Amino acid sequence: MKKIILFLSVAPLWGFAYETPATRQVAQLKPQRPAFNALVNQHTFTQADRDLAANAWKTISAWQADGKADTRKLHVVYVSLRERPPLADYKGRLDRTVKNIQAFYSDQMAANGYPPLTFALDLDANGNTVVHDAFLDAALADYTKPAFGDPTRRAADAALRKAGIDPDRDYTLIVCQIPDGLGPYYGSGSSVNGRCWTCDAAHIDPLNLAPETPGPYRFKTLGYDNTVYLGGTAHELGHCFSLPHTMTPPGSRDGAASIMGNGNYHYGSEKRGGKGACLLPSDALRLAAIPLFSGKEKTVENPAPATFAALAAEPVKDGLAITGRVAGNPPVYGIVAYFDPAGGNDYDASSTLALPEADGSFAMTVTRPRHTGLFTLRFVLLQVDGTFATHAFTLDKTPAGIDPAPIQEALVFADVARFWKAGNRKAGLAALAQINAAPRSAAIWKNGFNPPWNGSAGLDPATCPPEQKSLSLAEAKATRVTSGWGPAYRDTINPHAGVSHPFPLISGHAVSRFLYTHTPGSFTFNLGGAWTTFTGLLASPAQADASFIMSVIADGRELLKTDPLKPGAAQPFTLDVTGASTLEIRSAAIGDKISNALAILADPVLTR
Repeated sequence: MKKIILFLSVAPLWGFAYETPATRQVAQLKPQRPAFNALVNQHTFTQADRDLAANAWKTISAWQADGKADTRKLHVVYVSLRERPPLADYKGRLDRTVKNIQAFYSDQMAANGYPPLTFALDLDANGNTVVHDAFLDAALADYTKPAFGDPTRRAADAALRKAGIDPDRDYTLIVCQIPDGLGPYYGSGSSVNGRCWTCDAAHIDPLNLAPETPGPYRFKTLGYDNTVYLGGTAHELGHCFSLPHTMTPPGSRDGAASIMGNGNYHYGSEKRGGKGACLLPSDALRLAAIPLFSGKEKTVENPAPATFAALAAEPVKDGLAITGRVAGNPPVYGIVAYFDPAGGNDYDASSTLALPEADGSFAMTVTRPRHTGLFTLRFVLLQVDGTFATHAFTLDKTPAGIDPAPIQEALVFADVARFWKAGNRKAGLAALAQINAAPRSAAIWKNGFNPPWNGSAGLDPATCPPEQKSLSLAEAKATRVTSGWGPAYRDTINPHAGVSHPFPLISGHAVSRFLYTHTPGSFTFNLGGAWTTFTGLLASPAQADASFIMSVIADGRELLKTDPLKPGAAQPFTLDVTGASTLEIRSAAIGDKISNALAILADPVLTR
């Protein structure tokens, strides 16, 4: 099999030959660049990067050539509240902001080796960005931080629909007149639509990127505050366009920072002598085919999500050599492999690229020299219509290397996993019955289809026969069970928690039985003074995204409180519970970071 390492050097001569509504807007706005303080690319992409882009674009543009023109745009909605009217010059500042970011994406795509692709804006007859006004009849005190996203979305969607725009078929930037720290600041999207949220402040304006003036700003100076918030908008728009987090490569410390990593803290800093931000080749490869950027929409009959027809991995120094074959309808034009260490909410994920050959075969080497411990190897298979499919495998990198066996196991159980995530117990167990799997693997996946657990069913620790000298709490009846999001479970993680495996992956520990809850959560048991010792493991599995604290409490007295448990970390314990009537195990959030804070009470055993 030929490895995809070298590409024909194809000079990207299409800079002005390939046009979309967005590229025409950028060209028309070129004389106005000083008016919105357009940035200048600070990052030099390698010839290999540009050659890969040229070959990818050749495949994308050839397939999309007979597609229809796409009319998607980015729409801007400004949401004000009862006691928080729009801030001064908000429409002018937002016009400059989105034009600045539109030009940034265009310049970065061109620097990567593509045409100057970017997103189209909704401009009025005078060339100004249309900013839709939305009003939320509420006060700040009416909502807590996590609750602001949905009501502001409903207000924004209503304003767009009133203007004849379908927000489910387009992309929306929702700017809230809500202070940062309270208002929503995130985004998500796909190849066909997306939404993101940012907050407004009267001084946020691309024209203020240069001043070093100190003031009452969260980030000390006027220029740096604008870097962070304008960079934050460019970053959240990346999520709106379906991009994940991707770290700045370690070798680029003297260059520009990844806008989908920490680049939001460097965006526009070149105006003050800084290194600026850039769009990494993996992100440019993903954006090139989505209709919003390519300007073309094309569909196929009987679409099939991209998958692996074959996949093999061999350990190499600091990583894995991957070979395989991909298939899908429409075909796959690119593969991005993310090496994502446990925790960090994928901000520290690095990326490796490959382009498949005509028969779908590919080869790539994924390495991470300084990492040791659990990580997710996440493949994103990119299809020429802009859609993509993700396949993830959780692995462990030890000083001895990486054992690729979990990849093959995951492929064996792929259908079972699909039914597990969909909550289809009957189909999942039927698929499992067709697999000649090792007993432990089969038991893990069978437990994955356990129903939610509210504490009922099981042995009552207070009334167990005296001759029973030990009891697993994974088999016991609880008096109270709480979970911060979704239900609690026994011997499986919630299948809707966005994980690929029902079993907690904890570095250095082989778990047998466990209880699961989402932080903040708890398990309470009636011991009846009948037990003397409690052993187990308090853990945050590698599949979690946030750190949290766990504690064990007997009759109101705290016996143990962990340090913050980062994803993949665990704390074993042996505690004296002699005479205790009530036992409670709690998980508590650290601040407001509770997204995917998956708490595990592993191998919990009472003895006497």
